[in-house]
Amino acid sequence: MPLVTIVIPAYNVENYVGKSIESVLNQTTADWELIVINDGSTDNTLSIIQGYADKDSRIKVVDQANGGVSVARNKGLSLAQGEYLSFLDADDFYEPEYIALMSEPLINGDAQLSFCKYKEYLGEKVIAETPLEVTALYNNDFIEHLLHIDKVHNMSLMYDVKALAENELCFLTGCPNGEDRMFV
Repeated sequence: MPLVTIVIPAYNVENYVGKSIESVLNQTTADWELIVINDGSTDNTLSIIQGYADKDSRIKVVDQANGGVSVARNKGLSLAQGEYLSFLDADDFYEPEYIALMSEPLINGDAQLSFCKYKEYLGEKVIAETPLEVTALYNNDFIEHLLHIDKVHNMSLMYDVKALAENELCFLTGCPNGEDRMFV
């Protein structure tokens, strides 16, 4: 059983998905599995994903009819074998120590969910980032924090899979926007 499962939903992202997959391959922690859900892409996304999977057995590919990002994430969630889980959008990427740093409080039993700061880029320019003064939040403080930020990015959260299963958590399907915040 891998330590961490990363789920990438992918729909017509041939120009981005390689960088996302590479960011997982470049992790300092090697104990992971990557599940990439091709959600009915009509471009070369599937062949790019399959090319990576052919070279690394930790990468699993699921090809399904287009059902939307929530359906794709739920499929990945249902297949996850890791103790911990994180979602990565196909146009996002992780820093090399993401898994090591994010899994530490979960492994230590200090949390069922960990989060980190993120930066949003347009080309090479940072156009948004989380407040730098946030270092740790607990229980209701975390909920309060979520209510006062503009966006919740799934890529900046890691979950204890047992906690997700015990609470029967999944993404709301048919929700065109805000499914990330609702899940969190």
